[in-house]
Amino acid sequence: MSNRRIGVYICRCGGHISDYVDVDRVVKAVRDEPGVVVAREAVFTCSDATQQEMIQDIKEQNLDGLVVASCSPKLHLYTFRDVAKRAGLNPYQYTQVNIREQCSWAHTDDREGATAKAIRLVRAGIARTRLTEPLQPIKIDTVPGVLIVGAGIAGLRAAIGLADIGISVYLVERAAGWPGWARCIPMGRRAGS
Repeated sequence: MSNRRIGVYICRCGGHISDYVDVDRVVKAVRDEPGVVVAREAVFTCSDATQQEMIQDIKEQNLDGLVVASCSPKLHLYTFRDVAKRAGLNPYQYTQVNIREQCSWAHTDDREGATAKAIRLVRAGIARTRLTEPLQPIKIDTVPGVLIVGAGIAGLRAAIGLADIGISVYLVERAAGWPGWARCIPMGRRAGS
């Protein structure tokens, strides 16, 4: 998508990032990237105050993409997707860039290297966001069922166990009769009874 309007927010993480990454330099380096309309730093991007600033920027600047460079997506993926959603932005137009674990924590002995790496990662996040398309979640109703290939002893045992817990079982066997040791099971009795 061309003519994107992206907001980029770089977190200081209360020193966890800014002690090892020059956050101001990262902001300056990405400010003029194609599509970037807003580039800011924050002490904590996950704070309520910063989230409100992001929402305000999205609405006022008519942003259609959001990049947050902070900690692991495992920690705040849903936080920032919710920020996008509350601002009226598709939550899948958001990209998380992990500069805490991948830059500041990995390069505590190399501030210059950590900063250069953070700049590259944020630029990659911006490039990714430029290419994103709005997604809509889909819901697919499924019917619990299992296809078991092979009506041997293992296949029959699996079929019985699954049927006992209420799952539909479809048993497929290539041979016309019962294969292998299954021929030895008396018909009319269940295995194990």
